[in-house]
Amino acid sequence: HEVILDDNQQPVDYVFLEINSSFEKISGLKKEDVIGQKTSLIASKAKSPDIDWLSIYQKVDQAGEAINFDQYPDSVGRWYYVISQWPSPGHYVTIFNDITERCQIEEELREFSSNLEQSNRELAQLAYVVWHDLQVPLRHMSDSCKLLDQSCRNQLGSESSQIVDELGSEAKRMNK
Repeated sequence: HEVILDDNQQPVDYVFLEINSSFEKISGLKKEDVIGQKTSLIASKAKSPDIDWLSIYQKVDQAGEAINFDQYPDSVGRWYYVISQWPSPGHYVTIFNDITERCQIEEELREFSSNLEQSNRELAQLAYVVWHDLQVPLRHMSDSCKLLDQSCRNQLGSESSQIVDELGSEAKRMNK
């Protein structure tokens, strides 16, 4: 693009100097209809009139260096990573990279991550409910083992006493 300046040396429009086949595909315009034409005239004919190129080129001009951004023209229905740079005073180059697939994958990953976080919250809640519901039977089991040990220790053989002790210890451990 070549800049068209007003009387105050401010950019008011741009003329297309060259385009490639990707531009034709994105815009729906043919090279022979674009070269030498003003951006303001071409933008209204393109498939993506919702992009304000004049503002974009003004930002490049103000920055004095290349800018890049993601753009989703609703009229095209695809995502583009756009790089616009100023190779020489009064001239601009714009490069488009179709990133639609990458954006779709990123959205799928965000949804997957959100679903995973929700599943983790539900699992944590379930684990708490199970732990809480086990507390009463474990306390009862522990208390019963104590009672059995206190009241029947002399009647139990050493093997039976050991089983009661282990059962009581495990009930206490699980109840923590």
